[in-house]
Amino acid sequence: MINFDVLLQSIFLVLDWKVLASCFAGVVWGMFVGVTPGLTGIMAVVIALPLTYFMDPQSAIALLLGIYVTAIYGGSVTAIMIATPGTPNAAATVLDGYPLARQGKARQALEMALYASFVAGMLSTVVALVIFPVVATFALKFGAPEIFAVIVFSITIIAGVSGDSLLKGLIAATFGFLIAMIGQDPIHGSSRFTFGVHDFQAGMHILTLLVGLFTIPEIIFRGVEAFKAHDTVSVGEMGPALSFSKFASYWPTYLRSTTGGSLLGALPGLGGSPAAFLGYFLAQRFSKKPEEFGHGSLEGVAGAEAGNNSVCGPALVPMMSLGIPGDTTTAVLMGALVIHGLNPGPMLFESSPEFIYSVFLLLFVALIFLLIVGSGVIHMAKWVVRLP
Repeated sequence: MINFDVLLQSIFLVLDWKVLASCFAGVVWGMFVGVTPGLTGIMAVVIALPLTYFMDPQSAIALLLGIYVTAIYGGSVTAIMIATPGTPNAAATVLDGYPLARQGKARQALEMALYASFVAGMLSTVVALVIFPVVATFALKFGAPEIFAVIVFSITIIAGVSGDSLLKGLIAATFGFLIAMIGQDPIHGSSRFTFGVHDFQAGMHILTLLVGLFTIPEIIFRGVEAFKAHDTVSVGEMGPALSFSKFASYWPTYLRSTTGGSLLGALPGLGGSPAAFLGYFLAQRFSKKPEEFGHGSLEGVAGAEAGNNSVCGPALVPMMSLGIPGDTTTAVLMGALVIHGLNPGPMLFESSPEFIYSVFLLLFVALIFLLIVGSGVIHMAKWVVRLP
């Protein structure tokens, strides 16, 4: 149950100019990192963490939350424009975002990604703010069997995103399992499939794999096109803006993908990438035009972006209420709270309830700043359209 007296105190804490400035700075930095392939949201948060040592707790968490929220969307810009996900969370966005860009609808894809991210972020934060005690209790009951069931469920999503060939999807999934086995066994500590290469001990980084999966084939494809045309290969013009009627027509998709992403976000350890593919799967499963998915569907972009951006608020719930981070980024955020003398866990609600509410309010503020900064980035993205 929301304590409105404490909520009012939290509003005054958030409206402090230093807190708002810190949040805006985090949004700008998060956007820069998000649109840079090879960098991730967790990297951006870790780099900014030392800067928070001399800040008050409110300003520190505002800076880090701004980065956390914005880096997720930022990855979709390069995913749409050059088929290179800026962050792992944007992998699902490539499937329909880049085909739209090649059709001359890059602006519509970018705006759909931005608006879907904003709507999903707002809705999931409201959900997290209202029902976080219930969700936290439910997440606490998840043991090894339940986590295994969630993993099995995530594997079934392959059937929904494999397109016309389920066999190819299963082959790709099997190859992914083999790559995931490289590195150190987390249970026994023994090395698996390292072939004597010391750098393989830590396993294969997912962002490296995504760049190889999406970018290298695209480089080859563009090289062939350029050779045939003996001219500049262009993705296409930015195209017209997204109309409000088109945006509003996908409200069921936003709601379904946000619901799925919020549920995964509240479960410790899953993160935004599975949520993005779940959102994409749900969008395709209930779409009136599923045949367009993979060939340039705005609904596919909406589902993927709503899915991955709905993770932020719910992922904070187990971190603050149980001391269990929802993903790697919230693990760093938890460290930031400890640095400032705030111990995540059940007692945090008793000792600093106004801080808990201020965190969720800062998510709303960060999303508003995301809408402003993201709109500017879309106008600058036209310089990425023409590639040699």
